[in-house]
Amino acid sequence: MITTPNKNLLLSFSGGVDSTAMLALLLEQHHRIHQVVFFDTGWEHPQLYAHIAQVEQTFQIHLIRIQSDLTFNYLLQAHPVKYRTGPYKTLIKHYGRGWPTWSHRWCTGEKVKALERYADTIHHPLWAIGYDHGEHKRTLKRNPNKHPRIYPLLDQKITHEKAHEICRAYGFHWHELYHEFDRMACFCCPFQRVHQLQTIHSRYPDLWHRIHQMDQRIGPPKRIFAKRKTFDQLDRRFTAETKQLPPVPKQLTFDASTPAATALPPDRIQPHR
Repeated sequence: MITTPNKNLLLSFSGGVDSTAMLALLLEQHHRIHQVVFFDTGWEHPQLYAHIAQVEQTFQIHLIRIQSDLTFNYLLQAHPVKYRTGPYKTLIKHYGRGWPTWSHRWCTGEKVKALERYADTIHHPLWAIGYDHGEHKRTLKRNPNKHPRIYPLLDQKITHEKAHEICRAYGFHWHELYHEFDRMACFCCPFQRVHQLQTIHSRYPDLWHRIHQMDQRIGPPKRIFAKRKTFDQLDRRFTAETKQLPPVPKQLTFDASTPAATALPPDRIQPHR
């Protein structure tokens, strides 16, 4: 059992397997969770939003949804970026931060800042983070948060595979999204593996078209999208490779109204038995 005396437990919920399993586990163990907090980038897969509605219905809870002060689309495409040094330091260099890179992962920074701002409004907050038993090294990195953390899955030796089992027992399936993607990320995440981007290109053309539109609206200078390639370079590659393959099965149909889309109270989280 996790002891959290005089602390308000905030569960960081990404909507993926690990955070969903962590929520289920803590409720099964009768822990009092002050709030379940979801940071919405606006770039999530449609199936993820449906999963969140299913989680709320299954556990009879209401997630707190937070966002960055400025939308991710604005930051990507239109946010003024100034020179950092030199005589032009106060002048605007270009508009739009462009796609996140390993050296400038601004999307993660915005998420951390928004979560910390929310925690600042809570008396004695304590974050529960869903790192599984195979992610111990992640806890060794410098903690950018000023509020303390706990890692329930890691502490209870819950592997990623065991987390999947816990989720399946509750009927969570993400509309089979995990059959095609290794991890739950934004549909336009440039850090995805090549085969995942290719899956979006071939199986989810509507999402690929959205990425194309987003990329088109980024002002000069054009930045690399993913894998040291521009979006156009990857698009040409995937199109050429698709022509050499057998016909792709029809795109998965998705009905966002399948799980109940209405969140259920109360705000204070209690296990549903």
